[in-house]
Amino acid sequence: MAKGSVVITGAGSGIGQALALAYAEPDRPLLLLGRSLQSLEATATLARSRGAVVRVLKVDVGDVTTLDLAALNFSDEFGEINVLIANAGISHGTLARERDDRPVFAEIITTNLLGMDNTCTQGSVKLARYSSRGFRH
Repeated sequence: MAKGSVVITGAGSGIGQALALAYAEPDRPLLLLGRSLQSLEATATLARSRGAVVRVLKVDVGDVTTLDLAALNFSDEFGEINVLIANAGISHGTLARERDDRPVFAEIITTNLLGMDNTCTQGSVKLARYSSRGFRH
């Protein structure tokens, strides 16, 4: 394909959806990742209306195995992955001081910090292997 491919986590809403639509143009491959298949499909429909070739996958960025398979399968289909956007994130009202807030705080850290690391370090092994220019941080 003429356009470089783009992978975006957290692509079902907010900034991730806006980025998907900003990158959506005729013949550009997009892989949209997120936890809500319904939201991802809504973003995909909008991106396809702009001519993008879109794949979606429901995945939690804490799931390294699925992230790796997604990168591998997408690269096999479309070749070099040019842009990786680790956008997935969550927010909840918590101060992490109260015992009841601890599980919520742990979920935030798992998604926002470890999920970004999983996307960029685990997935980058697969992405770099398929990129003629190498992976760029």
